[in-house]
Amino acid sequence: MARALATRLGEAVIGAVLIGATTSLPELVVAVTAIRAGTLIPAVGDIVGGNAFDPLFDANFDIFYRDGSIYAAIADTERVWLGSAMLMNSVLLMGLMYRERRGLANIAMESTMILVIYIVTVGYLATGAG
Repeated sequence: MARALATRLGEAVIGAVLIGATTSLPELVVAVTAIRAGTLIPAVGDIVGGNAFDPLFDANFDIFYRDGSIYAAIADTERVWLGSAMLMNSVLLMGLMYRERRGLANIAMESTMILVIYIVTVGYLATGAG
């Protein structure tokens, strides 16, 4: 909390960006290694598998949270992150169903959309709007 106050960013922004990036580094290393080796299926499986497995942690946290539902106790900033994550996952799933061969500058449209959604979310919460 002291770091969040020192940077004038909210705890949700610090938690989601810094802690999220730190805990995602192993997945990033696996994905980059798989892509460099030319095996794309493990890279995509790593990303999608992580997104499918992480909600199990939330369900377990709800079991151990004794003051009711953990979902009812989250702040509005976490709701914004939750909505953003759901939107990014939806874009990813649509991109996996509709396989674009070439996008703008050889970057798939869903990758661009996910990056834009993330930047907009961080900007929205960093300005204190959330």
